[in-house]
Amino acid sequence: MSICSASQFFKIYSSLFNLIMKTQIIIPIACVAVGSAAGFMLGQNSQPEATASLPAPARAASAQRVVTNHSGSNHDGEARQGRTRQVNSLEDALFQKTQTGRMVALMDYFSKLDPSSFSEEADKLSELPMSDRMMSSLLLFSQWGETDPLSAMSYTKEMGRIGGFVNGTVLKSWASSDPLKAAEYYAENAGDFNTFGRGGAQSRAGTIAAEWASQDRAAALSWALSLEGDDSAAAVSSIFNQIATNDPAEAVLSLANLSDEAAKISATNTIARKWGASDWGAAEVWISSLPADQQAEASASAIRGLSEVDHLAAADKLAASPAVAGFSDVMESITRRWSREDPASASAWVVANGSVEDQAESIGAAVSSWANVDAPAAYAFVNEQQVGVVRDAAATNYLAANRNGDTNENLALAETVTDSNSRARAIGLSVANWMKEDAEAASAYINNTDLLTDEQKPRIIQWTTTDTGNNDRRRQGRGRR
Repeated sequence: MSICSASQFFKIYSSLFNLIMKTQIIIPIACVAVGSAAGFMLGQNSQPEATASLPAPARAASAQRVVTNHSGSNHDGEARQGRTRQVNSLEDALFQKTQTGRMVALMDYFSKLDPSSFSEEADKLSELPMSDRMMSSLLLFSQWGETDPLSAMSYTKEMGRIGGFVNGTVLKSWASSDPLKAAEYYAENAGDFNTFGRGGAQSRAGTIAAEWASQDRAAALSWALSLEGDDSAAAVSSIFNQIATNDPAEAVLSLANLSDEAAKISATNTIARKWGASDWGAAEVWISSLPADQQAEASASAIRGLSEVDHLAAADKLAASPAVAGFSDVMESITRRWSREDPASASAWVVANGSVEDQAESIGAAVSSWANVDAPAAYAFVNEQQVGVVRDAAATNYLAANRNGDTNENLALAETVTDSNSRARAIGLSVANWMKEDAEAASAYINNTDLLTDEQKPRIIQWTTTDTGNNDRRRQGRGRR
């Protein structure tokens, strides 16, 4: 197991939280999300590092000992045998027969806790196996945020950097029960919250606005418009996202309430995206009625929306609309979705559409996916491309995805990359396994090649021999022969 980066943790944690909060029932797929988050150590500042320093088998054994010792018996064995335990504790909830059952039991257990008991339960989280820790912490802080949000916020401030993510869970739950107080707290403590990007679920202002709008749309919009900058744009976008999800035509009528031009454009694009996903024809007619200087951006948003439900149709629309705003970004968005199902076709589409710059921006997503399912075919595709930025991007992304591949083959590809910086990265990716198996030979290759500058050589050697390089880039593989 490995430790996720902070940004990866935020994405996984937020996705799981939104899934649970937005649905009225617990569904098995949420358990899959929890399992994918198991690599992140959530707890007190010193504990993740200490546990992470253990070898993987020792970490697993340590986690199992903690759980077993809590109860004095091997509940895990009972769970495997299909026995259902009465839920009187966190441990009991986690030893229900199924993962879905554990989630339901945790929600039930936390909902019955006295507010004064939440901090004690939160202290126990650092002792749990990682997957259980992620699931339990999300559900605990969600409940805590509804019942005693100030105490929950205070606790997150003692959690170090991770508290800056977990407090978003508290804020969302708080906003679902008392959006005005949540908004007031956010105004005074905005710097305590970590966010990535703008808008929607990635903005705390947007989180509050979405919850508020479900209770009092007018009040939520009034608050959103009182904010400034990115917070205002995110809050307005969240509100219109909610309206447009249910009724895009109603959202269009609500645009009349916006006097701020930037907020109106943001809301317009939000409507376009939602409408593009639900009714492309109606969205297209409406977009044609917008002022001419807004149509290109709205069309791009609508195509993005269409790609969420039909990436092939979106690809056709984009290819027929070269003047849409942010062509490269939309193309990459479509490519990422398409590549999940058919990376070969997605790759062929990329190199047949848009400018060279557009292709270079998108080809990496397709080739990376392709390398994971059929590395030889992806390799052949990359080698067929003409020399230039598109081939460079394809090669570098292929090598990043195929680090377990044959060192000779990967190096042969890396050496053909034309851009000096990209070539240095490609070579670094290719020699990482070799460096692990025969550092002397790999270092000799790096120091003697004419394809790297004198400045690049020591950086690559350091990168591929440090712990960070090993953890991030190296895997077991065959050395160059």
